Order: sequence, then C-alpha cells, then structure tokens
Amino acid sequence: MKNLLIILAIFILNACGGVPKKTPQTNQDAIKLSKKYTKQIEYVNSDNRRSFNQLVCPTDIKTLKDKKWTLLLDYANACVSRKQWKMVETIGRKLTEDTSFSPWGAYYLSIVAEVNGQMDRAFWLIELSLKKSPQMAILYYQKGRLHWKNKEYGLSVENFEKSIDLNIGIVEPHMFLAQIYFRDQELKMAKMHYEKALAIDSRTSEALIGLAKLYKIQGDPQNEQKYLEKAQQVNPKNKWVNKELTKFLAKASSREPANGDIKSNGDGQ
Repeated sequence: MKNLLIILAIFILNACGGVPKKTPQTNQDAIKLSKKYTKQIEYVNSDNRRSFNQLVCPTDIKTLKDKKWTLLLDYANACVSRKQWKMVETIGRKLTEDTSFSPWGAYYLSIVAEVNGQMDRAFWLIELSLKKSPQMAILYYQKGRLHWKNKEYGLSVENFEKSIDLNIGIVEPHMFLAQIYFRDQELKMAKMHYEKALAIDSRTSEALIGLAKLYKIQGDPQNEQKYLEKAQQVNPKNKWVNKELTKFLAKASSREPANGDIKSNGDGQ
C-alpha cells in the first residue's frame, strides 16, 4: 500500500494571529485556548495540489521573522510538498514557540520525526497535538499512519475511522481504509470507501483506479471501462491507466463480430 508522508494540507480562512494571554488552569482550559487555531481549518485533497504552486517554501530562516501563524502554516505546507524537511522542522519549532496552545507545531514536528525514522518521538508529538486539540480529524489521521508504519494495523484502522467520524469531508482516511479492505478482498467495504472518497472529491484518481480494479475482479467490464476512462480524464499521463485502457479496448474490439461473421437468419438473407 502506498504510504504517503503527508496527505492533508491545512489552510486557515480569515483567522487572526497573536498569542493568547490567558494561562490554562486545566486541560479543558488548554483545549479551549487551542480552538482559536483550529476552528477555521479547511482540508485539501492531496490529489489536488494546484494551490501549492502558489505557496513558497522559505530558504532563509529570516523570512519567518514576525510572520503570523497563518502564514507559517502556508510555508509549512509548501515545504512539506517539496520535502524540505529541515525547514518544516524550523517552522514547526517556531509554531510551537509562537502559538504554544496550537497543535500545529507538534503536528509538523511529528511528520519530521516520522521522516527521520524517530517513531517514538513522532508518536509522542502527535499525542501532544491531540491533548491540545482532541477533535481535529487530521491529527488522528497522522496517528493512524504512524500505527500503520509500525505494522499496528488494528490501531491504524481505529484512528482512520476516528478521523472520519470527526470530519466526513476528508478524502484520505477513506482512501487508506479502501486500500486496506481491497488488499483483504473485502470488496464491498472497499467499494464503499472508494465511493465516499469520490463523493467528497470526484477527481480523486486513486479512488477511480481502485474502482476500475475492483470491477475487473468482479467481472463487470462496463464499470471497469467507465472508471478507467474517468481516471484517464483526471490524469491523462498516468501510464498504468493508459496501458490498462488500451488493453481493455483492444480486448473489447476483438470480441465484437465482424460484418462477415454475422450468421444468416435462416431465410437465406
């Protein structure tokens, strides 16, 4: 199964900067203070990264000085997209310092720790994020990915499902679960999650490809062709899709009777 380092991008809509002046007395107080940094989060499907082309991953630490946390998130997403992990770590640390009640510093540092193979640290950091914002779907998704990487498959699925429960508008947990069920030949469950992913974003190419493969196994050429063609429309350069569609059409053509092969109707015509 494809193991992506980061699937969800985070953008803040109309959020303001600044650090809360209050000091939390309890864990519940800390959770309330974190809401400022999480209540206007929007998720973007990883298959649709056009927006990242407009974002810049800084090359100089000085660029980060006096920047609002909302812009730091944009920087972090751009750096993750470009796999500039040292800068992701630098931004994560700055987010931790500037927005101590936000989950995002620890979240990005968890991703960096994962990339560096520091799984214990990656888990500790994502747990820290969850203590601050226990209702954020993306954090459970990251935790589920970490469990999967540790081959703790049951815990992985639990966290993906928790992520879906908290935010039904996220494609990626559905995709991960669909691929798990497909691998295990639980095709009914795989189909359900592929379809839910497409209901959220109809251009999710991996879901289109998954359904094409699923219908091939089920012996449904009409739907197999349908989803191969949709996948080609979304990603015309996908070599696997183009190859499979060419093979499918060639096979379908060979099955069609030529005019000379049509038998007479018995009256000599």
